[in-house]
Amino acid sequence: MSQIKEQEISERKCVWSCISRIEESVIKCDYREAKLTTVDLLNSIRELERIEEIKENHRNLVRAVRQLHAKGIPVEKVARPLEQAMGGNQA
Repeated sequence: MSQIKEQEISERKCVWSCISRIEESVIKCDYREAKLTTVDLLNSIRELERIEEIKENHRNLVRAVRQLHAKGIPVEKVARPLEQAMGGNQA
């Protein structure tokens, strides 16, 4: 998850950089550059959405593991059959 956090920080920096570049381009009446930079901004926002989805999936997984543990069900009993059902490696 630390790699995801680093990527999120990087994308957030890109968003702020793009906003500054767009603002600067508009001030200079360089609308072509402003439009091109909006593409970069949109890509960074899309990446942040993807990262948020990954984080939400991870939170859901952690929640499910905790619920299984609370019920006394070893995660391995669920994970191995699930992996086999999905066509994964059979251990």
